[in-house]
Amino acid sequence: MSSGLAFVARPTLSGTVSVQNGAELIVEGAIYLPSMDISFSGNSRTSGAQCTQLIARRIIVTTSLNFQANCLASNIKAIGRSQPILAE
Repeated sequence: MSSGLAFVARPTLSGTVSVQNGAELIVEGAIYLPSMDISFSGNSRTSGAQCTQLIARRIIVTTSLNFQANCLASNIKAIGRSQPILAE
């Protein structure tokens, strides 16, 4: 089973990652941006991956998104709980 880290940013790195204007984000595993914001807008999509886990300082969504959390089927270790949650 893989630890599943797809993207990792240093905790001292700040700023915003933007997925916008019809862009499609296909990431199998965890995106770890502890001090950064990630923004989804303008018909951006998340599809094609069975297990996408997102950890960020702030998640900004102004379009409809669909993240899959079938990590066991992807042989990726889930972070924390078996069911995804939105936490503040």
